[in-house]
Amino acid sequence: AIKFLKENPKFDVLGVLTEKQSSSETFEGLKVLGAFNNFEKILKDITPDEVLLAADSSFEKTTDRLARLAHTHHIRFRLLPDEVALDLAAVDVSTLGKYPLLTLCATKLDGWGLVIKTTFDVIVAVIALLVLSPFLVFIGIKIWRENPNAPIFYRSKRVGKNGKEFWCFKFRSMIPEADKLKKKLMKKNERRGGVLFKIKNDPRVTKLGRLLRKWSLDEIPQLLNVLRGEMSLIGPRPHLPEEVEKYSPEHRRSEERRVGKECRSRWSPYH
Repeated sequence: AIKFLKENPKFDVLGVLTEKQSSSETFEGLKVLGAFNNFEKILKDITPDEVLLAADSSFEKTTDRLARLAHTHHIRFRLLPDEVALDLAAVDVSTLGKYPLLTLCATKLDGWGLVIKTTFDVIVAVIALLVLSPFLVFIGIKIWRENPNAPIFYRSKRVGKNGKEFWCFKFRSMIPEADKLKKKLMKKNERRGGVLFKIKNDPRVTKLGRLLRKWSLDEIPQLLNVLRGEMSLIGPRPHLPEEVEKYSPEHRRSEERRVGKECRSRWSPYH
C-alpha cells in the first residue's frame, strides 16, 4: 500500500502509524508519526484529508475505534483488507436489517452478470457458426483429403467449470496417433514444471494443421462447446485432466483469484 501511494502523484503521504510503539523514526521511507494509541492527537496535529488502515491484522475493536475517531474529526477513513480478503475479487455492499453487510464474493461474475455473459456467449456462437458454416465445410473437406482414413474432428477431454470434465472439439491438426507420441516427446517440453506441454515445430502436426493453428482455425468447432454451456468465449483456458492433477494448491487458488470460480473455461485461440 505504501509503495502504491508513494508512486501515485494523486496522494501526498504525510506519514505512518505503527500498531505498537516503535523506536524507529521511519518506515518504508516514511516518517513514523506515532502509534495507534496516539491516533486522535496525531489527527489534530496534522489534520489529514484521509486515513488508510492497512494493518496486517485488523481487529474489530481497533478498526471501530480508529474509524470513529476519524469520523469525529471529519476525516475520511479507508480500510484495506488483510491478505485473506485481498484474494477475493469483489465485495457486495448491502444491509442486514439496520446493519451494514459486506459480502465477499469469489468473482464479480454472478447474478445478472452471469446471465448477460451466458446470453452473449450463445448469441455470438450461433451467429458465428451460421456465418462460418461454408468455411467450416471447406476446412473439413481439406482435412479429409489430406488423410481420408482419419477423423476430421479431434476430441480432447478437458476440465471445465467446477472441475467437471467434458469433450472439447477441434479440427484435427495432428496425425491420428499424436496422443501416443506425446510421452516420447515429453523430454522436449518447453514449459517448465511439466504441467503444460508445448514444443516448437511439433512433428505430430500435419502440414494443413500448421496453417490451421497459425490462424487459430482449428479452434472454431469449440463454438459447439460454447453452445453446450461447457465453455465460454472469455474465461480461463481449459486444461487436460493430467495437467490439472499436477496443479499445486497455489496454482488452483491463483486461477480462482484471476477469473473467479463462476467464470467458465474459454475458447482459447492459443491451445
